[in-house]
Amino acid sequence: MKIQTTKPINFEHVSDLEQQLGTDDFTKLIHRFSQEIENLINLISITKIEKAGLENLIGKVHQSAGSAAALGIIGLQKQLNIMESIAETGKPDDLLYELTNLTEIWQVAKATFINKGLMEV
Repeated sequence: MKIQTTKPINFEHVSDLEQQLGTDDFTKLIHRFSQEIENLINLISITKIEKAGLENLIGKVHQSAGSAAALGIIGLQKQLNIMESIAETGKPDDLLYELTNLTEIWQVAKATFINKGLMEV
């Protein structure tokens, strides 16, 4: 399932958050979130997810969806919500299909933040 959204990042929210935190702290927050998402993508891609570890994975996906929402990265939040729902069905193999979508959405979001000077390469 491909996520289609006309507003993958809510830059009004991003701008408000950056003003509240200051550019340095906001950049640090984006960097930590980047590590969180990269670790999650890596976890899903290299691990044969078994039902026993599914609960832990659901928690990590849920946490990342919340982080994405807090940062205004709407497209990523929606994809993570889809993946959380799939994981809750107990069919972890379906996550691998959605991993491609997650990775694509994250790459676009990351490039956008880099282009706006809010994230380093």
